[in-house]
Amino acid sequence: MSQLQSPPLDPPLHLGAWMRFKPASIALAVAFVAVVGTGRALSARTAHAQSTLNSSPLPTLAREIGVDPLVTLVGRDHIVRVGVSCGKRVYSVFDAAGFPLATRLSLRELQTTFPRLSLDAMQDVATGKSVDRSFLADTPTE
Repeated sequence: MSQLQSPPLDPPLHLGAWMRFKPASIALAVAFVAVVGTGRALSARTAHAQSTLNSSPLPTLAREIGVDPLVTLVGRDHIVRVGVSCGKRVYSVFDAAGFPLATRLSLRELQTTFPRLSLDAMQDVATGKSVDRSFLADTPTE
């Protein structure tokens, strides 16, 4: 009778070489997945935040009697409505939710009350562009 022989217990030479580098290969694969996964998650979060910022509707702002609104400027944390009252420019500041913080301010009062507020960095709601500094003067030139 012929006797069945079992296969050798030692792995082939090429498999043994792979086993030597297995920990380094696994570590490299895990690092790659972590970097790519983190990059995709951050990219998706940034894109979502940007689309939310661009598509979020402007909150309803309180109407001011006796003020003719000219332009509404939107910044990161504030909304500024520029209008004319009694022949002078007036500025009303609202928070991002549309709650009035101050109304009918002159440019000087606006700058002293909100020193960190930069009108130059804000964008016009209608055009999406910044407004010319001469337009924001206290006395209208129109």
